[in-house]
Amino acid sequence: GGGGAADPTGVRRAEPTHPTPPRPPGPPRLRSPPCPPCPRRPPSPPSPPCPRRSPRPTPHGWGGSSGGCGRSSGLGGPRGGGEARAEAVAAEIAALDREARADDEAVEEADEWLAGWEETHRAHQRRIESAQEAATRAEQLGGRIEPAERRLEAARQRDVLAGRERLAREELLRAREGAAAARQNWLDLKERRLRGIAAELAAGLRPGGPCAVCGATEHPSPARPGDGHVDRTAEEAALADYQRAEEAREEAERTRNALREARAGAEAAAEGGDAAELDRALAELRAAYAEARDAAADGHAAREALDRAEREHARRTSQRQEAERRAAARTSHREALARERAGLLAELEQARGADATVAE
Repeated sequence: GGGGAADPTGVRRAEPTHPTPPRPPGPPRLRSPPCPPCPRRPPSPPSPPCPRRSPRPTPHGWGGSSGGCGRSSGLGGPRGGGEARAEAVAAEIAALDREARADDEAVEEADEWLAGWEETHRAHQRRIESAQEAATRAEQLGGRIEPAERRLEAARQRDVLAGRERLAREELLRAREGAAAARQNWLDLKERRLRGIAAELAAGLRPGGPCAVCGATEHPSPARPGDGHVDRTAEEAALADYQRAEEAREEAERTRNALREARAGAEAAAEGGDAAELDRALAELRAAYAEARDAAADGHAAREALDRAEREHARRTSQRQEAERRAAARTSHREALARERAGLLAELEQARGADATVAE
């Protein structure tokens, strides 16, 4: 019934629908004996007494007040244990749900990171390849620096030799002119001596001595030296001057020839390049080599970065797989807990129905 009141024994009675005459007081009614245990469900331990209320005497003995703590004295034990277990199962399901959300976030984070793995891996590979290409380029450029330096040095030496050769040519020209003038002076003196040789021979005649030319012993009219007479000493001095001038000319020519050959060799080594142009080209080559060398130096760091990325990829992949395994195990466990809770709730509902029937 809906509006029944509890009697002193704790059993609720239905309100009469029609007024009945008062009954004379009689002996107190005794509590009905408990129902035998259900063969389909193991007996539950008795419910502990309510800690909030101590038993008080009633007109029919000691017992709880009609207010109580909300537990049924007849079915409170089994139903209280079922409710506690149902709450524990619900708490465990909630904990599993929290773990599931945490794993879902971990999987989502791992998926987000792994989604860009291919591009990340390619970027690391490109970085390593760039460093390797830079190392190859640096090796090639480094091999070109020394020949370029030799060309520049040859071009500079060529320019220096060209200046010295120009001076040597000028010196040779002066030596040639000097030698020619000395030779001409010697020849002139020689010719003049020949023209005055009679006077020179007459100077050597002795009275009664034979003539060196005709052998005559009488010398009635010996030749006399004229103006500008050249003797042997003057001719020999002129010849010596000519010989010295000729040696100087030959030395100047040897110097000029040596410088010309050296300049030609430097020209060949410089490959005809201009010294200023070769200097600029060498500077550019050195700058390119330094840049390639610096880029190649990134190879070690690039490989280390790839190793770290691969380790991170393995860690996140393992993290994702572990989360998926936990999710699979958690799903089966949660389903078992949900079935258990549904069964407990059904039993509790059945127990509540039994209480209502007894109360009626």
